[in-house]
Parts: sequence; structure tokens; C-alpha cells
Amino acid sequence: RSLLVAIAATVAAFLCFFVAGSQSGWGTTGADLMRWGGLAIAGVAWMGLLLPWYRRGEVMTPAEHQAGMYAGLKVWALTDVVVILAWGRYN
Repeated sequence: RSLLVAIAATVAAFLCFFVAGSQSGWGTTGADLMRWGGLAIAGVAWMGLLLPWYRRGEVMTPAEHQAGMYAGLKVWALTDVVVILAWGRYN
């Protein structure tokens, strides 16, 4: 169940990011397109991690779950960088 919660929380977080981007006045060209693209890449990275993990979770070994956690830390770092660049650097 924790992976379902993680998937739901990730979807909610990225919906919030996209709403915040819209409310920040992001357009669809230049730096704004890069912002949208960065968020999309980070979102796809999360789903690329969480969905297969959810599908295989019951048959995975503890070592495989641990590897998933470490992969999650990397995707989390990617998301942090994207958010910092999207809202910190260009605003």
C-alpha cells in the first residue's frame, strides 16, 4: 500500500507544480518551455521508478527494495534541481 500512497502523492505534487507554473505565468516558449520540460522529465522519472516497483513489489527481494529506495533518492534530487532551476534561477 505504501507504493500506492507514493504514486498518489507524486501525482498530487506534480499537479501542484504544474498549477504553480501556470500561476507563475509560464508560457510555452524559451525558458518557460524548458521549465515545463524539466517538470515533465522529473514526473516521468518518478513514474518510471514507482510504477514498475508497484507491479513487482510483492516478489522483490529486500535488496531490490533497497535499490529502489536509493533510486528514489536520485529521482528526488533530480526533482529538487528542476524545481530550483524553474523557480529560483529565472524568477
